[in-house]
Amino acid sequence: GEEGEGEKRRSEEMTENAEKKESETGRNEIKEEKEEKGQKAIDFTHLHTDDITPLLRCKRVPCPKCGKTRAVYCYDCLIKVEEDLHIPHVDLPLDVYMLQHPNERKSKSTAVHLCMVSPEKAKLEKWPREETFDPTSTVILFPSETAIPVDEVDFDKVKTVVFLDCTWPQTHSMLIDEKLRGIPRVKIEGSESRFWRYHRFGKPQVKSLLSTIEAVYYFFVEFAIAKERRERR
Repeated sequence: GEEGEGEKRRSEEMTENAEKKESETGRNEIKEEKEEKGQKAIDFTHLHTDDITPLLRCKRVPCPKCGKTRAVYCYDCLIKVEEDLHIPHVDLPLDVYMLQHPNERKSKSTAVHLCMVSPEKAKLEKWPREETFDPTSTVILFPSETAIPVDEVDFDKVKTVVFLDCTWPQTHSMLIDEKLRGIPRVKIEGSESRFWRYHRFGKPQVKSLLSTIEAVYYFFVEFAIAKERRERR
């Protein structure tokens, strides 16, 4: 009777206290990580960006194409879900193809974001793809032993850059694909992830593994720097 009920309440209290402690520990870890990332965060103050306030006010509504409930955009259809909604636009200097591994989900992919802000230049496709790329005008961003820095690429000839939208272990199976094997590799160096989470290969966290959208960002930063240097010569 009463003894059993008392034991049950004590057990519930212990469980509740343990969950509170675990939750508090998790919040502290997240806070410390955000503070650490905040100290090294990308400075966006110098960028000329559109007002994103309307995006923050968006509610979930049915996609006009597939009918699924989405906010701002539909990651399946790659369209905005409200006709009057203004989505910021980015005019990219090269064609961008992001090849997504079949085990990856669009709902978790940052590649979708680029398709929304640059629909004319950015394409997200499932790998393997049927069509081939022209190796004389295409490069793949991947830090292989044969990869060259972005500033050594002849962008008078190269008009397309390919990004792999996958986890690090999945890159090997994609790169041995006959349709990708002969495409030159390029690399970016010294970049750290500012994404909401770091990729892990055991511990410690590996900060040099970038999300797809970060890889695109850093590539075009180096592209712009290289272009400016060439114009100064």
